[in-house]
Amino acid sequence: MKSDREKRKQENIPYLLLYRELLNKAMEQENWHSLATWTDGDYQILSDLILEKTKSRLSVSSLKRVMGKEETDSFPNEATLNILVNFLDSNLKTWEEFKEKIIKEQSQKEIIVENETKKTLDIDKKSESRFKKTTSWSLLAIGLFVALAISLIVGWTVKQKTEHISFANMGFSVATNGKQEYCSKDKVAILFAVQLVGIVELNAYRALPEIDTSYLDLCYTIESPSRNRIIKSLLRRSKSLWTMGNKDNPSQFKVDYFDIVYQGKDSAVVDTQEHWKLHYYDIIAKKESQNYNETDKQRHYLVKNNGKWRVSLVERNKNGNIYIDN
Repeated sequence: MKSDREKRKQENIPYLLLYRELLNKAMEQENWHSLATWTDGDYQILSDLILEKTKSRLSVSSLKRVMGKEETDSFPNEATLNILVNFLDSNLKTWEEFKEKIIKEQSQKEIIVENETKKTLDIDKKSESRFKKTTSWSLLAIGLFVALAISLIVGWTVKQKTEHISFANMGFSVATNGKQEYCSKDKVAILFAVQLVGIVELNAYRALPEIDTSYLDLCYTIESPSRNRIIKSLLRRSKSLWTMGNKDNPSQFKVDYFDIVYQGKDSAVVDTQEHWKLHYYDIIAKKESQNYNETDKQRHYLVKNNGKWRVSLVERNKNGNIYIDN
């Protein structure tokens, strides 16, 4: 059983990672370079700026641990977190206020984007009926479904980064595990969430060495161990100045099939077979640093909160070996 301290750390890590991103962006607006390249001198200047604004000092070593420059198993105490958020936003006095603000902003963005999506996607009952009756249309539907998902994500990378797009008002047929099957609205939303997991993860790697975990909020629950695994992976590669965003990088992923193993009112389990081709490029050495080219099976556990399907855990099967994020 996890201790209260461990639970607190796990619950707050996503918000700390988001804080790092927000601080990095705020400092870049003041003509600072990227967080990944900050030196001890930069942290000393930051410490002085925090003292000047909040009248409280945080040491260079404390700031380096908070910002992920130095690895640590501990988590910042409440007093440190309160100083940090007050420095970022003088209207915020406590860490809890910061978390509440993030949750409120995310909720507002989801409502805005959902309303815009309903205006943009005019899928009427006649189209739905044609999809249901015709097998050839069902093949087209899955193609459009995947293409639309990809195009939306590409668009978000340029325009907005923390939106959620709901497809709960749609219904059409798709191919699941080689079989044509008419999908209810919930099934469409479930399959879209699973497809989105791969698209979002690949785009996060392409954005390196910059890190923006808000992409992950499109498809993962905030406390998801799988979400945290990806974030840790991003942090390691960002620190090494690796990317997939170099010109002509061949990285890609493909879902060979979906299989809805279980679907309940507020939970679902989906199996997939996926092919991942990843090529990391070392920005400093100016050459490929690591590549990965494999097909594996994954099991996605989803939950439905406030009408939104999110992945809570991904279980990976590689050559018969089971890997569970924790």
